[in-house]
Amino acid sequence: LNQSAFCMAVQDVRYFLNGLLFELDGNKIRCVSADGHRLALSETNFDNNKQINKQFLIPRKGVLELQKLIRDKDQNVSINMGKNHINFICDGISLTSKLIDGNFPDYQTVIPLDMEQFFTADKNTLKSALLRVAILSNEKFKGVKLNIENNSLNIIGHNPEQEQAEEIVNINSNINDIKTGFNVNYLVDAINAIDSDQIMFSFKNALSSCLIKHPEDNSCRLIVMPIRI
Repeated sequence: LNQSAFCMAVQDVRYFLNGLLFELDGNKIRCVSADGHRLALSETNFDNNKQINKQFLIPRKGVLELQKLIRDKDQNVSINMGKNHINFICDGISLTSKLIDGNFPDYQTVIPLDMEQFFTADKNTLKSALLRVAILSNEKFKGVKLNIENNSLNIIGHNPEQEQAEEIVNINSNINDIKTGFNVNYLVDAINAIDSDQIMFSFKNALSSCLIKHPEDNSCRLIVMPIRI
């Protein structure tokens, strides 16, 4: 839940984005959220003898309350589903939320399958470099350039006052040359969601979205759209 809820939209006219898709798929629970600029997907296995396959759209407020209720990843949660409501019981506390009456976009079409160019990096090193460059990025768009060449990642941020910051991060990469740009806050949010010392960024090309995940685990995947800088 914590690995996906942060991508929920806030007061978007596309009301179905102002919440989180809660999906029961066989023995998996999948949480998906998107705001039009990024998408987060997180899934885990659970005990499901009935092989239920359903989707529910939980509104933003209900998701935030659910995060307060489930404080420990090892807590057991009972889920009861109705036509218009969903109920969670954890440690004797019950939370019931209305559901959004709408259809979430087909997120599977957004998650690319052919991203063969990638790099891996130390998570904390990359995050620290992004945060330092972010200080001098444009306050409105928070854009940073990523120049990837061989095993070097050059991160550049600048603002209308002609101030510029630049950081070079050592990476392991199969990329010869990609120059792209992203909202630095979206990248940092995605990095924070990955529970790993190493992190992997994948691209189709310089104009494509970026897939961010654990190098050896697909249970949490983040998609961030590029911006023009």
